[in-house]
Amino acid sequence: MSQNIIAMIYDFDLTLSPEYMQKPLFEGNKFKITEQEFWKLKEELVKKHEEKGKNAEKDTAYLHLLIELSKQGKPLEGLTEKVLQEAGKKIKYYPGIPEFFNNIKDEIEKNPKYIMYGIKIEHYIVSAGLKEILRGSILANYVEQIDGCEFFYNEQGIPTGVARAVTNTQKTETIFKINKGVFKNKDIDVNTFIPDNLRRIPFQNMIYFGDGPSDVPCMSLIKSKGGFTFAVYNPNSEKENPAEKAYSLVRAGRANFCVQANYNKGSELYDLTKNVLIEISDKIITAHKTNLEQESIKPPEH
Repeated sequence: MSQNIIAMIYDFDLTLSPEYMQKPLFEGNKFKITEQEFWKLKEELVKKHEEKGKNAEKDTAYLHLLIELSKQGKPLEGLTEKVLQEAGKKIKYYPGIPEFFNNIKDEIEKNPKYIMYGIKIEHYIVSAGLKEILRGSILANYVEQIDGCEFFYNEQGIPTGVARAVTNTQKTETIFKINKGVFKNKDIDVNTFIPDNLRRIPFQNMIYFGDGPSDVPCMSLIKSKGGFTFAVYNPNSEKENPAEKAYSLVRAGRANFCVQANYNKGSELYDLTKNVLIEISDKIITAHKTNLEQESIKPPEH
C-alpha cells in the first residue's frame, strides 16, 4: 500500500475559531438565555451531580442541557436541527481560515516533485462540539470528515436525545478511524486488526492542531507515533498568558510547536506547517523508493 496521504486534523473551538461554536446560538433575540448564563447552568448541573457522589462527563454535559432547555416553555424552545446548522454559518474564524485549507494543500498537491508520487492532503475536524453546527459552517466544504457530538431528532427536528457524545479522550478513536480508513470504507471497523503497512494513513503522516489540555490525548497519541502536533493560541485572548499556556504543551512533550493562531500565508503557523508537510512528503518518497528497490527483481546477469 502506497500510504501517500497526509491527514491534517484539527480541534475546533479556540483552534480554528477564537470563540466556542455555540456562541451564535445565543446572539440576537431568538432565545431567552445568554451564552454566559448557559455555560453557568452547565457548570451548576455538573456540580450538583458530583455533589451526590456521582460522575459527570464535563466535556459533553452541555448536550443534556441543550435538550432540556429546548423543551416547550424553556429558554431554548425553538431549537432545531436547522437552527443549529444556521448557527454554523455565523461562526467567526481566525485570520486565514478558510483559505488555509486549500492554500496549504496546493503547496504539496501542485508541486511537481510530489505530483508524480500522488501525494495528497486531507483535512479532518475532530471536536467535542456539535457536528450539526459544523455541518452548517463554511468549513464543511473544505474537509473530508467532521466528527463531533450528535443528537437524535424528532419529526419536527427538535433534539430528543444524545446520539453520539465525543469526549476529549474519545477523540482518539477518531484518530484511529482516520488511520485505518474507516471513514472511506464502511466495511472496516475501528477495532479491526490491520497491519501498520496496510493502514490508509499512518500516524507519521498526521499533523494535529489543538489549543490546550483538552487536546492532550490526541496530541500524545500522534506525537508518540511519529506524527506532528501544533499548539495554537489567540494573542488577543482575555485569558492570562495565552502563549505561555500553549507553550506548556511543548514543555510537556505533547506538542512539537507553539504558534499564534494565524493561518494566513507567510505566518509562522503557515510556514512551519508547509515545512512539516515537505518533510513528511519527502519521507513518503523515500519509503516508496526503498520499497521499490526491495521488491524489484533484477534480470539475471550473463
